[in-house]
Order: sequence, then C-alpha cells, then structure tokens
Amino acid sequence: MTRISAEFRHAMHWAHSWLGVVLGIIMFAVFWMGTLTIFAPEIDQWMIPETRIVHQKRDISYDRLLAELPPEARASDYINFVVPTERHPAIGFFYQGADGTFHDSALDPATGQPLEMTDSLAASGFFYPFHLSLMIEWQNLGYWIVGLAALAMLILLVSGLFVHRKIIAEFFVFRPRRKARRATLDLHNLSSLIGLPFYFLMPFSGLLIFAFLYLPWGISEAFDGDMDAAYAEMTGDYAAPPRSGRPAPLASVDAMKREAEALWSAEEGVPVKTNLVRVLKGWC
Repeated sequence: MTRISAEFRHAMHWAHSWLGVVLGIIMFAVFWMGTLTIFAPEIDQWMIPETRIVHQKRDISYDRLLAELPPEARASDYINFVVPTERHPAIGFFYQGADGTFHDSALDPATGQPLEMTDSLAASGFFYPFHLSLMIEWQNLGYWIVGLAALAMLILLVSGLFVHRKIIAEFFVFRPRRKARRATLDLHNLSSLIGLPFYFLMPFSGLLIFAFLYLPWGISEAFDGDMDAAYAEMTGDYAAPPRSGRPAPLASVDAMKREAEALWSAEEGVPVKTNLVRVLKGWC
C-alpha cells in the first residue's frame, strides 16, 4: 500500500485551512442568502406592503391588459405576464424595450394598474441576485467569484479527508468538557461528516448549473462560437427573424392561454394552470 507522504499531508492541511478561512466566508454568505431566497415571496410581501393583496381566483383578461399597456410596452416584441398565485398575489409583468433593456413592474390583479411599490429590492431583488453573483454584475465577475468559492469548497472536502486520517473514528468522539479548541475541533469533525453529502452537492450543483458560463467552449464549438444561437437551441427561445416593417396582427392571448391549459390538462390528466403568459410578436 502506498503511504501518503508528510509533505503531501502538510500541503492538504495548508489548503484546507486557508481556503476555508478566505473563501469559506463567501460560501457562508451565499448559502445564507440562498436559504432566505426559499422564502423570497413572503419576504417580498413583508418588505413591500403594496404587494400584500388577498389572493382570489379571478378571470383575468390578458387581452385587456395588453390593450391598456403604455405605448412603449405595447410596441415591444417580448412581453411576459406572471400569473398571480397565493405566494405571488400581484401580476408580474416585464417587457423588453426598444433599446434592449428589460423593464418590470407589478400589476394589481383587480384593476390591471401598475402598483406604486416601496423602493426596496426585497428578497427577489437582493437576496436572490446576491446568492448567484454577490450583486456584482460587471463582466459576470460575481458569478466567477461564487464559482471560484464553490470550487474551493470541493477542494476543502477532498483535502479534509487527507487532513483527518481517522475521520471515522473521530466521528464518534465528542468531548464538550475539554478545552474550547479541542471541543470545537470535535464538533467540526462531527458536523462535517454528517453533512458531507449536502456539503458536496451544493457547490457541485451550482457549478453544474452555470457550466455554460464557466466552460462555454464545448457548447459554442457546435454553433461556431455563437452563444446566442446555442441558448436559443437549448431553451427553445424565440429567435426573431429579420423584420419586414409590417407588424403582424396579434391573436387573442386569452384564447391561446385557454388552449394551452386544455392541452396540458389533457396530457397530465388533472387541471393545469399556466403560471406564465409570454407574448412574442411575430413579424411577417
């Protein structure tokens, strides 16, 4: 059997300690914000009182909402309505402006009018983006920092197995009445082994979700480097053809919604309601 050298073990101890101290702080913040994000709708209602609307089953006409939109929104090729639910009682609405920027607001489900909301990012505007990118949007820098911290955490897990040579035996040892440093180390060994699958899956799944950002070459190679074309192919997203200058008439969105719900319900065998209404205007 090949023995692990003292130099290698020392290197693993160094990596385990310093990566844990430096980048572990980032991962703690990311995990904490991710936990709060689970309750984002409830936190949003707490921080934005205008969205505390009693949820009722309403027959909302999205054709009427489209007709009452501001001219800039009506002229957009990309309009989304998020159907109100018990956790999201207001109608979510966003569209892409002529300059390519996205605009979002919340609509009153009873009147269809925009809600004058409290100036707060709340959970959806702060906790969730912080969980993904630390709110650093410049050149996707925040995503890279979080990805580096996630990779460092995986190294921590592997190096910890080398640092703690008797990790199974240490799992059954907890001496709370010993000195603080010894008791803390016992607690560290105990909690790290209990949650090991969780500690591994969280950073690994995050890296996997954003693999297209960290390792885009394998995807872009099949599309000659055109990542927009790759995204459209993977997600089935709308790819606008060249405009002819003659806007095509827009069919009834309500009719399309009813037909989609009927098709999904027939497929699933139970009543299904759409939670997103996307309006994509074609150009002939």
